Amino acid sequence: MSEEIYVCEVCGGTFFGRPIKVKVDGYTALVCPSCARTIRHQAGRRREPVDLSGRRASAPLREARSRPMRPKVSTKETVRAREVKREEARIAARLSPDTYELVEGYGSVLRRAREEMGLTLDQVAKAVNIKTSLLRNIETERMVPPLRIVRALEKLLDVKITTVVSDVESAAAPPASDTQDRPLTLGEILELKKRRAVD
Repeated sequence: MSEEIYVCEVCGGTFFGRPIKVKVDGYTALVCPSCARTIRHQAGRRREPVDLSGRRASAPLREARSRPMRPKVSTKETVRAREVKREEARIAARLSPDTYELVEGYGSVLRRAREEMGLTLDQVAKAVNIKTSLLRNIETERMVPPLRIVRALEKLLDVKITTVVSDVESAAAPPASDTQDRPLTLGEILELKKRRAVD
């Protein structure tokens, strides 16, 4: 006995076996077993409309609260907006007229200043709002901290661990390796055109 393939007239899915005849709003449809169960279940729940014209209903009215409407933004949109903002900040930092460079031995400078003030790694990390492990990696110079963290550490420990590299020095230096590996973005091209127009 070979089974035939049918297409459900409700969901459009294909199924093996015999279709089930179901009445849907006066129309007889050939449907899959799943849709047949759903339609029969819904038909059992339908009730006759109740006439409420002779009854008088009353309910206390509450004053509606007026809340300012916030536009609904999907999670994907907010995540993408954050990514764009970070990328813009990264490009602005890279193309800013004054580029900052960390001094040699910046980790030991930070460690000495912290120890002179009698602070622990945990205390400094909490004050700057970073993890202790991140601060430990900065002090051992395993990672280069972002400018925001550098500024906070300089202010808290009252030390200077950055130097300003002028535009002339940064122009003489070869371009960053990440721009060699990928094409320039539209924002970077516009920034370069602005610089050439000024020069």
